[in-house]
Order: sequence, then C-alpha cells, then structure tokens
Amino acid sequence: QALPAGGSGVNMAWALSGDDTPVATVRVALDAGTVLLPKGTTQHTFAKGLDKPGLRVAAVELLAGDGATVLASSSVSFFVGVSSASALPVTNGLVMHLDAAFAAPDLQTWLDQTVYGNNLDVGTGAPTLVQAAVNGHSAVAFDGVAASMVAAQPKLPLGATDRAVFLVVKYDTPGWGGFAWGTAACMGAFGLGVTGDKGNLYVESFCTDDTVESGVSASGTGWMTHALVMSGQVVSQYRDGTLIETKAALPFATGQGKAVLGADLTGGGYVGMSVAEMLVYNRAVTEAERTQIELALAAKYFDPAGAPGASPPPPPPP
Repeated sequence: QALPAGGSGVNMAWALSGDDTPVATVRVALDAGTVLLPKGTTQHTFAKGLDKPGLRVAAVELLAGDGATVLASSSVSFFVGVSSASALPVTNGLVMHLDAAFAAPDLQTWLDQTVYGNNLDVGTGAPTLVQAAVNGHSAVAFDGVAASMVAAQPKLPLGATDRAVFLVVKYDTPGWGGFAWGTAACMGAFGLGVTGDKGNLYVESFCTDDTVESGVSASGTGWMTHALVMSGQVVSQYRDGTLIETKAALPFATGQGKAVLGADLTGGGYVGMSVAEMLVYNRAVTEAERTQIELALAAKYFDPAGAPGASPPPPPPP
C-alpha cells in the first residue's frame, strides 16, 4: 500500500508467541537502518520513515545470544509516495490496482495500491521493469517464455459475483493467458488475455472450447486498454473503450485460487506482454463509470499531455 510522503515516522509493532527463552535481543530494520532492542520489546518508532519516496521494507528479527543467529523474523513492504489510486475517477469497489510506477525496482514485488494487499510476486522466470515504455510511463514486461508474477491468495471476486477488470497492456505473442485468477477448471478461472491459436482477445474461463473468445486480434498490435464488465452472467469485453463482444448466461464459478500475470493458471503457457496498469473492481461498474475510467487511462497513456512532466494544457480562451 502507498503512504503519503512527509516528515512523520514509522511506528512498528509486533506480537510474540511461543517460548521466547532462547531469544536474547530484538533487531528491527527499516531499509538499511537497524536498531537492537531488549528482549520482550514489541514496538519501535523510526523517526524519519516517511521522509523520502520509494519502496520501503520494515523487518523484525529475534536473535539468539550470539547476536547473529536469527530465531524468527517477519517483514512488510510498503511504498512511500502518492498512490496513483487517488487519481482514478472511480474508486468504489476497487480491490486491486497495479501501476508499474509502484513496482519494486528489482521487480520481486509489485505492490497493490488498495487496502486489500493484492500484491504480485515473481512466480517464474524474470519479468522486467521497463522505464518510459508507454508515453513516458513504466511497464512490466513478460518474455512469453518463462516469466510470470503470482498472488498466492488474492482477495478478488469469486463465484458468479459481478466484477470489472481494466488493463493497459501490449500483447506481443499469442499464448492462452494474460491475467487471471481462480482455479484451473472450466468456469473456475476468470481473467483477460489472448488466445494461443490466433492471438485474439478473450475472457479466460479455462474451458477447452472457450466461449468468450472474440474475433479481434491483439497480438502484435501495440498498446491498448483491454477491459471487461461482468453483470449478472453477462460479460462485455472492450478494446480501447469500444465494445467488441457481449456474451450472456455464462455460468462462471470463479474458485479460490492464485492470480497469475504473464501465464495461464497452470504455468503451462506463457504470453509475451507488457502491462503498465491494471484495475479490478468487485462490482460491475456502470457505463458512465466505465467511460470515465477508459478516458482517464487513455489520457494518461496515449495522450502526450499525460506523459510524466508534461506541461498542462493551456487554459481555454476567454
């Protein structure tokens, strides 16, 4: 989660359980700064924890008497800065928001900007963070061979509940995948991506004869917004804000399982793709809201005025 930058500190608190007899000291760390505390301490404040923007890591370690052996440890990552979620026109029901500007530089973690903590970690291979990939904004690239990112226990819509998903994405290769969550069973999975045979945009269901494959080719066609809205059992799919397909009476029963970006849920197929931003809502956004979201993403990624550091447009003439 992103926290606003400022001069305030970071208060760390932790709970201990079990037999702490072997514990001699407690070591706490915020980035490279460490402090040794007496055994039994359960709280510490770093005075300048929010003084600079960027990814931060706070950790607690219980040390043995030799001062080196770590008996137990715990850590948490957070981002200091202005969350990009604050710039979105629609935040009601937003349960996952990934913006490549908030990915860790080493890309071991991609931090979710919502309170739900749907972070992605490297699953396989080596996804890469590409600076200035689209209109001056960063993107996370997947090679289509072995790279993926995974959330082991995401808090995303399940069963047949309403939902909406938006990706700012570039599909480079076909691959039967993209971004999906759930279980590897027919109608147990849900997500967006491209097909392996034609590179067409589709909605993932993990069915052999996939019922939500559009006739719109996307592989190798450049950056776009790829979105869907599911209301009831009606799924509508969009490219760059334009409706490309609607299917009704789809018996989705999304299961509780992992979320995967860059591959299918089994890891059996990979997609060459790049993602700059991704939004998941736990409700069906209205048509007006969908239009607002699409326009905001288009202005950010496809309008030169939306590039980082771009000058604001001139005021209208009097």
